[in-house]
Amino acid sequence: MEESEGKSLEPLKLGKILQIGVVVENLEEAIEFYTEHFGLGPWKTRVSEHLPYAIVKGEKTPYTCKLAIADMPPLKFELIEVTKGPSIQLDFLESKGEGVHHLQYHVDNLEEEISNYEKHGFKVLQEMRRPEIGFAYMGTDKVGGIIFELVGPSPSLEES
Repeated sequence: MEESEGKSLEPLKLGKILQIGVVVENLEEAIEFYTEHFGLGPWKTRVSEHLPYAIVKGEKTPYTCKLAIADMPPLKFELIEVTKGPSIQLDFLESKGEGVHHLQYHVDNLEEEISNYEKHGFKVLQEMRRPEIGFAYMGTDKVGGIIFELVGPSPSLEES
């Protein structure tokens, strides 16, 4: 357990896992692979434009990706192909290649959980907030290489 200003920090509690996120180079090929070999599907696909709310490494940064999601009870299996703009998913692909990028967890209060993670030394790598809900990818990849994505209720970011 770490210490912060002389106080012992309680371990972080992980919420319900909602999703496994996998970064891929080609979404269509990945869908075919996971359908043929593992029977995943049906797939819900969409283009996701992260603007104007996205913040990547502390800067407002628009990016676009193609997503495919299949139910894999009790969670979802997400495939991500970045198509435009910088993002931590693109950084992952360029440095490590395709693979498991994140585990997504539900939190009751996004702002509070971000604060708790930051007290433990985990910084926000990428985030976005929309009215009523938001997500934050936390820098939990120092050991094991997996980023924890927190998703839950949050006030939207103010336009600046």
